[in-house]
Formats: sequence, structure tokens, C-alpha cells
Amino acid sequence: KFKTSGKTTTFIYDAETGLYTRNQYGKECIDGNNQQIDAVKNVITLYTKQWYCPNGHGHQYYDTIGSGEGYAAVNGKIVPIKWSRASVDAPYIYTLADGSALELDVGRSYISIVGEKFPIEYK
Repeated sequence: KFKTSGKTTTFIYDAETGLYTRNQYGKECIDGNNQQIDAVKNVITLYTKQWYCPNGHGHQYYDTIGSGEGYAAVNGKIVPIKWSRASVDAPYIYTLADGSALELDVGRSYISIVGEKFPIEYK
């Protein structure tokens, strides 16, 4: 089980299928295209600077350029990672804490950007 931010999104790993099913607000997420439970092979969560838009409507900004830390859930294991991105047009680079490349499994990935102050829970 892997929980991210105040949105209360959880991912539950199914060892039989090798997939993480996504749940929000206590309910399984259903893919509107095929009416099946939304499931992915990899879950990546990136910590970044976050601030609220001064318009009073609760909009949020996230700093997605630079570098930071996070977690990756792959094949039932959760590891701390580092991420970097040179510019808005550049790809994200993901590494393990020791600097070696993060290896993802083949399939769909879910990437979550979370404000630095929000805890990520996993067990």
C-alpha cells in the first residue's frame, strides 16, 4: 500500500498481476475508456516545492524544474529516488539514491507530483 498527498490516493500492489491498483477517496478508480479498474506497473512520486496561487481559488503551483527526491514503487518494492529536470522541454531523469539509473518495469506508469510538506506513507 502506497499513499500520496492530501488527495488520499493509494496504490495497492497485486503480486499475482504485478500491478498497482489506484484508489482515490476510498474507492477504486475506473478507467473511463474501458470501464476497468485503473492499474499500472510503476508508481513514481516526486517531492517538489509547492505554493498556492494568490487568487483565492485554491490553485497550486509546483516547481518541476531542478531536482529533488521521491519514491518509486516497482514490482512490489518501494525505493527512495532522486529526480532532475533541466528545463520545461527536458525529460525527467530518475536515479536511485546512489546515483544509478532507476529501472522501471515495462507498462504504464503513474507519476505523482507532491508538495514537499506532504508525507508519503507505505507498507
